[in-house]
Amino acid sequence: MGTLHLTFQQESNLFEDVNRIVATAVSSDGEVFTGRVVQSIEQTNSDSSDMFWDPAKTSKKGWGGLSFRDGSETSVSYRSDAQAVLNGNRGRSMSCDIRFAEPSAGIDGGGVGQCRISDGRQVPVQF
Repeated sequence: MGTLHLTFQQESNLFEDVNRIVATAVSSDGEVFTGRVVQSIEQTNSDSSDMFWDPAKTSKKGWGGLSFRDGSETSVSYRSDAQAVLNGNRGRSMSCDIRFAEPSAGIDGGGVGQCRISDGRQVPVQF
């Protein structure tokens, strides 16, 4: 296999509220491989409550008051790696390890990777 043309397509599923990434690769000998790309996404939930002294809030006796602030936060972090398993139309398969250049942008941010075909060949990937 001399070259590999790899494309990605992002599909939205309205009923599952999930975005899927489908990869299609065409080898120089014409075999077409298709399959899903899975990116690791980690969601971190952190809850905190802050207590601080607010001298502007005085009681009837002249004392400052305590105020509470709810600092609940949710953040989503993205890992830069993804994997894909593609099945060919001639019986071979391909597995790819992908590293995104901009993890939060996913495939749109570009990246590099390595694909291995079931016959033992390895092909570098850049997108």
